[in-house]
Amino acid sequence: MMLARSFVALAAACLSACAAQRQTMEEAAVDARRILANESEGVLLSVYQEAVAPDEELVGAPIGIMEYFADCSDDGSPTLLVLDIAPNTRNYKAGSKLTLTLRDHSQPNPLQHGRMYIVGSLERVEGRKEQERHAACFLGKHPDSSLVAPGKDIHFSAWYTLKPERVYYFGGFGNVKWIGFLPTDLYASAGNKTLLDMDTPRQSAAPAPVRQPIVFQA
Repeated sequence: MMLARSFVALAAACLSACAAQRQTMEEAAVDARRILANESEGVLLSVYQEAVAPDEELVGAPIGIMEYFADCSDDGSPTLLVLDIAPNTRNYKAGSKLTLTLRDHSQPNPLQHGRMYIVGSLERVEGRKEQERHAACFLGKHPDSSLVAPGKDIHFSAWYTLKPERVYYFGGFGNVKWIGFLPTDLYASAGNKTLLDMDTPRQSAAPAPVRQPIVFQA
């Protein structure tokens, strides 16, 4: 009986500690903006539209391909270099939504840390100064993209931002991390905040174990 009571008390203490350290929605929004700022590659997805799909069997099928992006806006709208020839662009113009997925590459185990996706619509960057600002920001992270930047003769391209309509954040393990949609206004305003701005003190997580390389024997 004493052993059972001790076990229940220990379990309650563990649950209380987990609840106290559970990631809040506000902290998740800050982390989502941190991921956007620190990363520069993601997977851009769309749905094959009838006018774009190479055959009828692919109509309605989701497709995704790695794309560059850059965090050049205060509201968390990633900047994209959009080429008219790309299937995702053609699907979007034919009626598909776009989704950009990204994850935190700074951690050795991606399943224990943040990943997210942004569902949104494209908004073309207008005005010479804004176009130059986005170009400098984007090409600063991806200088190789200058080959297909606006003004080149290879393919028609333009600077766009992906305006978030829904933002989904998956922080890691569900008992301590936030999992779910973030309000877009909270996500947009979280870019100028850090976890140090949060009212609730946080404990630093233990460093994740370093993955050892796999060695194949001949």
